[in-house]
Amino acid sequence: MKIKPDFALPHNNLGNILFASQKTEEAITYYKSALKLSPDYAMAHSNLGIALEEKGEFEEAIAHYREAVRLEPNLVLAHYNLGIVLKEKGELEEAISHYRAAIKFKPDFVLAHINLGNVLLAIQKTDEAITHYRFAIKINPNHTLAHNNLKIALRQSETK
Repeated sequence: MKIKPDFALPHNNLGNILFASQKTEEAITYYKSALKLSPDYAMAHSNLGIALEEKGEFEEAIAHYREAVRLEPNLVLAHYNLGIVLKEKGELEEAISHYRAAIKFKPDFVLAHINLGNVLLAIQKTDEAITHYRFAIKINPNHTLAHNNLKIALRQSETK
């Protein structure tokens, strides 16, 4: 970087461009350089978490997502992505907490409602799952996944 090489934002942005170009390793290098320049850069932590998750480095991704939400508690995408990884690890209660945080800061986040519904359904909180699927459909009436998951939850509710 020739323009302001000690400024973290261009490093982060170049990391985003590289990640979008499926150059994950190079993106990680730039995210890390952004964090070296500005360790409290929440978005760079979140972006690095996404890239690490893509590589299957879940523990390190979790650490960066956690740092991102510690630094910037209203960083919706970091909460959402942390919820995804925690769900995959089976840490469902904590995943729920992060999906709820994402929804708190962005109430119309359809995928957060759907994923929260999925976790709630998995722990037998069917009625609450149904509420979130319905809310997702209210936001986006054509969202197929929300409709499919709602049907599953309603069937499960009937067999209680």
